[in-house]
Amino acid sequence: MAHTLSSDEYLEVARAHYKKSRYEQAAQNFTRAIELAVIPRLEALEGRSKSFDKLERFVAACKDGRDMIKLDERDIRGYLRTGTELEKLSKPDKAVGIYALGMKKVPVYNKDFMILQARHDRLIRQLSPAHAIDPFVILPVELVDMVFDYMSFKDMVSCLRVCKFWKKFLINSTKRWIHLDFSEASRKCQVSSRFVRSALFRSQNQVQSLVVNRFGSYDVLRTMATLCKGLTEITLLSGGATSNSIIEFAQIAMNLKKLIVHVDISLDTVTQVLRRRPTLVHAEFRSIISARLGAANWSETYPQLNTLLLHWGPGHVIPPPTGIEDVFLLVPLTHLVLKHVHFTTFPRLPPSLEQLVFHPLQLMSLKDPENVLASHLPTLTSLSIANCMDLEPRFFSDLLDYYVPESQETPIPVPSSSLLQALSIKDSLTSSTFFGSEGLLASPRITSPVLHTLDLSTQSCTDDDVEMLVAQLAGLETINLSQTKITGAGVKILVDQLPKLRELNLDDCDRISSQDAANYARKRGIRVSHKMRPTVRVGGRRVRYG
Repeated sequence: MAHTLSSDEYLEVARAHYKKSRYEQAAQNFTRAIELAVIPRLEALEGRSKSFDKLERFVAACKDGRDMIKLDERDIRGYLRTGTELEKLSKPDKAVGIYALGMKKVPVYNKDFMILQARHDRLIRQLSPAHAIDPFVILPVELVDMVFDYMSFKDMVSCLRVCKFWKKFLINSTKRWIHLDFSEASRKCQVSSRFVRSALFRSQNQVQSLVVNRFGSYDVLRTMATLCKGLTEITLLSGGATSNSIIEFAQIAMNLKKLIVHVDISLDTVTQVLRRRPTLVHAEFRSIISARLGAANWSETYPQLNTLLLHWGPGHVIPPPTGIEDVFLLVPLTHLVLKHVHFTTFPRLPPSLEQLVFHPLQLMSLKDPENVLASHLPTLTSLSIANCMDLEPRFFSDLLDYYVPESQETPIPVPSSSLLQALSIKDSLTSSTFFGSEGLLASPRITSPVLHTLDLSTQSCTDDDVEMLVAQLAGLETINLSQTKITGAGVKILVDQLPKLRELNLDDCDRISSQDAANYARKRGIRVSHKMRPTVRVGGRRVRYG
């Protein structure tokens, strides 16, 4: 009766053949050892893979390596064997993937982990394109400096870790540190005061602009405002700064011209900031919350302020500051943005205004509005109105084309020095004749060929209205008709009769049921957005919500 060897005995026989370079016999005995075992041993798979490798049967050797990984994904030998065979099969990109997978699965304390990492890095360098050469080696320093000019601040900081030479070059380049932008700071950690102070030192106290985000401590702002006399712009993105620290910073930064605040800030703090920093030219307060003692007093002037944005935070119904209209009239404002502000009447506006955004918090009636004819707006070029009702047909004509001087009662024409270029009317209730020749189109400053942008989203705009609009507004380049009653026929009218049209928004237009109209516009080279609200099936029918 023939004697049958066990799996372990075949394994020892195979190892003996392998030592004597009898690789064919070794492979056969490793195979018997694998077949006889209930669960194959890694040593048997590894031995057969090595035998196949010596016999130049690299595909079979690679398969054994992959089986080793499946058997124990935390054992490094499977990754090394598979990667080796893939390299011999001229598949370095797949070998890199195997090595990378091994670096994720194998514990770093494994004695061969460094070998795995070294092989991975070697292949990465080999696979890197030819242009991935150190620019300092092939380019003049002046050109390298120009390359860094196109990098964001975050990318430039990342380059500090490339090598010592790059770090030394960037640290010693003062101009790299005069514009500090932390807007892309990681959510996982805060920006340390130590790094901010290092950046301040590298700039030689010449910081000109600063974007604050996720700061560990805001005390460093006081230091920066004190030392950097050329600091002219600051943007506060994330919370953490107290009202006192913001006011103190505004008072110390003697040459501050642009301030943008995204964090919650009280109306009292806004008042104090404007009062203590008369050099401000551009001020944006994007989340104003309740004042401690009622409405603030804005009776004084701000001589250099030309851009002002006031945006009340969600859930805060606050009356506008006392005397705010006097400020509007006395300050040479060119850009005024009022969003979610609780106005009861339309404000009087300064004659220097070039852009106006008026989006009151609650639906506000503009039927026979006060102060419309009292506003003299000869230089207005951009107008956005939202969340209003009772928009009379002649509202825009009264606002743009006429005004009543204080000493008179009869409206007189506005001697306009500029025509309207952008108009937005949305989330508002208008009459059925609003878009006709006696309504919106009654104003010569709107019907001029200069008007290139029109936003009528959410309005009750039909194909008939579109036909009237295109007859008068032939210069339109960008139109937003999302959530309107326009159909595919209206889209065809726009495309055929507006030669300068380049952008068209048709999102959530329920009466445009297919992509035919959008595709018709795209064939003419027009960028079209046509997104629809998601639909669900109810009782076998598709139902669109909204």
